[in-house]
Amino acid sequence: MHPCSLTRNRGYCTWNGFYQNVTHDSLVSMVSDIRRANGACGQLPFSWVLIDDGWQSVDKYDGFGRLRDICANTEKFPGQLRQTVESLSKLGVGRVGVWHTLWGYWGGIDPTGPLAGQYTLVKCHRAWSPVVKGESDVWLISSKSVHRFYDDFYSWLSEQGVTFVKVDYQAAFESLDSYADKPSDESRASIADIYTAHYDAMEQAALRHFGAGSIIYCMAQSPHLISRTLRRQQLVADNAATEHALFRNSDDYFPDVAASHSWHIYCNLANTVWSRCLDKVFVIDWDMFQPGRAESRIHAAARMVSGGPVYMTGRAADFAVTSTYNMGGSNSVIPHFPPLIDRDCLFADMSKVPAILASTIA
Repeated sequence: MHPCSLTRNRGYCTWNGFYQNVTHDSLVSMVSDIRRANGACGQLPFSWVLIDDGWQSVDKYDGFGRLRDICANTEKFPGQLRQTVESLSKLGVGRVGVWHTLWGYWGGIDPTGPLAGQYTLVKCHRAWSPVVKGESDVWLISSKSVHRFYDDFYSWLSEQGVTFVKVDYQAAFESLDSYADKPSDESRASIADIYTAHYDAMEQAALRHFGAGSIIYCMAQSPHLISRTLRRQQLVADNAATEHALFRNSDDYFPDVAASHSWHIYCNLANTVWSRCLDKVFVIDWDMFQPGRAESRIHAAARMVSGGPVYMTGRAADFAVTSTYNMGGSNSVIPHFPPLIDRDCLFADMSKVPAILASTIA
């Protein structure tokens, strides 16, 4: 059996169906419509749902938005997440997870919000990056307070019925170039410390409140995490039965960028050359895909051979198109080790040459 429960059944992510406009009513209605579409054309239902960006209490939903409180946005989720989890459960969804960034939200913590009165914050400066395309000051939970923050945060999520989390923007700490107005050498050391403290607090709280294998690591391909993971692997026995977390193996899936599809699959396959070496801790995740499109069939096939989770996104109408998405007669996914790209394909950009992208499943 694959060492991650999220890979054993198919899932659904809200992102490309709603972006940041997700609400309780729209999500429950969407899942209900998708279920009907599945039944009408013989497709299979998914077993878990991930509520992506758009559910949190923030001052604004963009790359500079700041987290104000750990609870859900009351206008979008008036019954909080508990109501949504219970409604989805009635539709047959077995598990519900939520998205957040490692330091809370894209722009950190709101220094004027409720969280600022509960936890100690530190002011840092974030340099320009291709993710948010701008620089800004960000306030973060301090190393001394972050364990209590994550324990409170995940305790609340667990009480709401949430059982896993997607933790995004993890490498953002590498965009920080100053910490609490300290000199550069002290800033670098402090940034490394708070980076580690956030990982420790998040991972320990997830294990405590959700159990093993409950984290999707996203935007996490940083030397900090990879070296940390390699050290952790030395402590994991070869026959350990502990469930693994998921590790995003590439950039996002972009359904509306035509040139991205072949690159997405090739990049994922090429990255498994090194990412499969993290197999004592992580299961590799090739990201979601959207059914009902011209390229959906190849994405579906790629996810099935990826060795990782198979989860989808999009609107209900996408799921009514049978010709582009049909993967057998049960909701189960056959687990296996990640594929290994053929050596003849490794050192050429296979998204741009007229040749077959080949791999071997070990």
